[in-house]
Amino acid sequence: MVINKPAGMAVHPIKDKMEDTLANAVTYYWCQRGESRLFRPINRLDKGTSGLVLVGKSQYAHQAMFNSERLMPMFYKTIKEIVIVELIIKKSRFISLLIPINQLQDVEKELHDAKQKYPDANHYCLAYIIRQDGSILERCSDDGEPSGTAGWPILNVLKTRYLENVVAIVIRYFGGTLLGTGGLVKAYTQSVKSTLDAAQIVSMEYAQKIVVTLNYSHYGSFEKQFSNIMSQIADIQYTERVRVELWIAVDKLHDFMAKVVNLSLGTATMELCEEGFVPQLFIT
Repeated sequence: MVINKPAGMAVHPIKDKMEDTLANAVTYYWCQRGESRLFRPINRLDKGTSGLVLVGKSQYAHQAMFNSERLMPMFYKTIKEIVIVELIIKKSRFISLLIPINQLQDVEKELHDAKQKYPDANHYCLAYIIRQDGSILERCSDDGEPSGTAGWPILNVLKTRYLENVVAIVIRYFGGTLLGTGGLVKAYTQSVKSTLDAAQIVSMEYAQKIVVTLNYSHYGSFEKQFSNIMSQIADIQYTERVRVELWIAVDKLHDFMAKVVNLSLGTATMELCEEGFVPQLFIT
């Protein structure tokens, strides 16, 4: 890897091993600015700026941001919105709620809301799967039903559908007929499956919000080359230059930035903002 150091500029080492691809290379630097990182051609360096200077066409300093120790898949499936399905099984009323969640605290809130909306039920059984702090957390509760007859069947349905960031709550009003352990497993399984069949499944992809600023003379080429992802634009401003804010999947970010460098002849600036999971994006 070739590191260029302008006069008076501090250079920090990169821990990750990165391939050096210098064909038609353009030199970029980054400087920390709060939660964002700014990329500019080296010939536009501001005086007194410090940061990392890296030479490479498709490998950039922002690779240091991509945690090489991440073991979590960069995508997952979840549901788009709340779904509620009610079944009557041998006189018992089963109300199944399937709810998208983003944090562990949402589980208690949704359970509390369910108890308020459906009071005096005999059982409020649940299961959830959620990403939290780099781990997958899952839990289930039988809430008074015989052990393993409610919570585990609910959780098993979520796992077999490969869903994450979702909680399933099945509320039961006892109808007077005992179902037995096998009957309970079947009933809770059927309740959640019926709810999932009515749900809209969405794929979530880990992405980076990036702000691209380029000259008007290059914006036409940008629109043409990236016509398939223009719907991913979160904001666009026309001032002295064109400022485009959009989301790009992290595994496609290097190629995207290299293409922007090429089409703008190295004059575009790129600022990396927040990262997060968003509905699956189009390929760039």
